[in-house]
Amino acid sequence: RVPWRQVRVRHNVAHLPAFTLGYPAFEGVDESQRAKQTAERLGLKHVLVPCPEDPTPWVLGAANAFDEPFADSSAVPSWGLAREVGRHVRVVLSGTGGDEVFGGYRRYWLLGAGPWLRNVPEFVRSTVSKVIERRTPQGARLLRAGGDPQGLYRGLLRLQPLAEVRNVLGPRLEHVAEPEPRPGPSTPWEAMAEDLSRYLPEDLLVKEDRAFMAHSVEGRFPYLDDRVMRAARDLELKGGPGRARQKQVLRAYVRNAVDADLARVPKHGFAFPVDALYRGALRDLADDTLLGQKARERGFIAPAGARRLLRDHIHGARDVGQTIHALVMLELWARRVLDGA
Repeated sequence: RVPWRQVRVRHNVAHLPAFTLGYPAFEGVDESQRAKQTAERLGLKHVLVPCPEDPTPWVLGAANAFDEPFADSSAVPSWGLAREVGRHVRVVLSGTGGDEVFGGYRRYWLLGAGPWLRNVPEFVRSTVSKVIERRTPQGARLLRAGGDPQGLYRGLLRLQPLAEVRNVLGPRLEHVAEPEPRPGPSTPWEAMAEDLSRYLPEDLLVKEDRAFMAHSVEGRFPYLDDRVMRAARDLELKGGPGRARQKQVLRAYVRNAVDADLARVPKHGFAFPVDALYRGALRDLADDTLLGQKARERGFIAPAGARRLLRDHIHGARDVGQTIHALVMLELWARRVLDGA
């Protein structure tokens, strides 16, 4: 085993591009400057792909590429990024899988709050979650998840509570039976195992594969190499994923081999700022899609429920951009597949 500081790159990588999606109009989610510094530290050619101020063409492009009503909003920036990647290369490396393999999600250690949350009365949970929705949305989601019939972990993954979803279902969907409730994971290790068997192959890898292949690019995922996964499983760190300790191994490597400052940066997801966009540039798309004649006649979405959802979001009463995006993708899929548009 060679110490990290003795590792030397044997090949010239200066010609290899490193792609970053940037959000010039949204500083809170923009990591382009940090990515540029990292690429320079590694001797890579940095390629910045800015998200347009009006990403409507990206939303429509992703809807056309996925062949199903794919609700994960990060599919949109994945599609836009892949379009630029396809102009340079045919194979790209992705960091997808690192959180599932090394226990990097915050929700793993939030599972520890499950036992005491279940003892909080429902009226207290619902009242407090509404009060703190705007200031601390993660805290509100945690409180709501405590009363989820399928367990805290499933509740943390829901876009909206099941009762609110019912309010936007139209006559053709409102009587659809609920899936049979089954308990979700109760420990961080169980949650990691479920993400590896469900969330990763049914969402993240589908998202990247279809976004990449829409532009004739193949994705490769080094974190999912069986040797890396075996090594991660063999780690015995105090606290494990329940205390976010597993991913400290990656931070230690970055601190020693890449950039000490980078190792201290808080975790960021591959976010698409849907809350801000559906109050701004994507507002017209949402209005035309969800409140138009086709949507009303189709019966998937309740016009009154959709109108109320959009009104609450635009006026700042609630942040429900993720739910609005999911409904938009449902209707765009229906127009293309069912209507043949």
